[in-house]
Amino acid sequence: MNLSEIRTKIYTMLQESGSNSIFSNTTIDDFINSRYFRICRARPWNFLLGEKNIPVVVTTVSSESTGTTLHVDSVSGMSAGRKLIVTDGNNFEQVTISEISGETVTLEGTGLSGTYNEGDKAALDNYFMPQDCWKIISAKDPSSGSRPGVISAEQAEAKGIGRNSLGNISKIITGGINTTKEPLSGLYAMGAGSDGETVVCGSLSGNTYDYYAGWMLMNTERNNSTRIISYTSSSKTLKIEKNISTQTEGDSFYITPRFQEFYFDAIPDPGTVVQLAYRMIPAALNNDEDVPVLPEAYHILLVYGVMVDLSAADRNNIRAGNSTTLFHNLENELFLQMADEYSAASEAEMLSMDTMPEPRD
Repeated sequence: MNLSEIRTKIYTMLQESGSNSIFSNTTIDDFINSRYFRICRARPWNFLLGEKNIPVVVTTVSSESTGTTLHVDSVSGMSAGRKLIVTDGNNFEQVTISEISGETVTLEGTGLSGTYNEGDKAALDNYFMPQDCWKIISAKDPSSGSRPGVISAEQAEAKGIGRNSLGNISKIITGGINTTKEPLSGLYAMGAGSDGETVVCGSLSGNTYDYYAGWMLMNTERNNSTRIISYTSSSKTLKIEKNISTQTEGDSFYITPRFQEFYFDAIPDPGTVVQLAYRMIPAALNNDEDVPVLPEAYHILLVYGVMVDLSAADRNNIRAGNSTTLFHNLENELFLQMADEYSAASEAEMLSMDTMPEPRD
């Protein structure tokens, strides 16, 4: 069933239950999406699995480079504002791209503190996941099946992997976003009204849900990070957990879903591809023709669930006796059946299900 058909089914059941109340399509759709989200986050469902192959952007230094000038063999995949790790195999530095001209990369600030020569490596440090990414499950090389290990700070330091300007282990891949609604670089500028606890930015998503709550905000201007508490889409305003006292209008920042990271114990060779498996955030049902990601046989779950909510909220007008209990029993029986068929639950994942963000636009 699509959204229109689900809505029609609910209206029919309301009439059969003796309801005299009139609900607008918008109200019914809000109830449907609320129940849809609750079902999707209740289990790690097989139908919410996604995969994405990410070519790791690694190039080699073409000639002697130091300071703010980095000469490389290829700038493919690079853009201003992105971060690079440059290494000679022993030393690691994280730098930020200011601009690109030909195969010459100009770096922000003082650039490189050391000198790098032909054959040394430079790799992008920040990668961006699809908009529908909720949680990364695993990462591997699809050709060999080998997995880049998640290593501890102690192990990283023992291997000579340095820390970046934010104090984190220098890394190759982090969680992020990549969507046509938002800049591919993931970098934004804070607008008027931004201060230590508030970030205003007109480039953020207009999603009516509290889309960014629980994500992390990185202020690259202040070398500081904090968790996002809430997001008001009408004013494009983020509230953050930690006060960054010097934060102000014009600061550059990016946002990621909780810094999901995979560390390589060394920068890989050019051409390396990482296959990420992840759990998806479902898209909200906004248009009449939108279809839930639930298996078709279980679309009726949304109808039963909304009837539970409406029965509880409209007891005076829904006169079918024990309507709330009736629809709850129908929903519960069908939900358990779907869980037996489609859930890939592990204890750890079950404990973390309530952290899934709201459905996305």
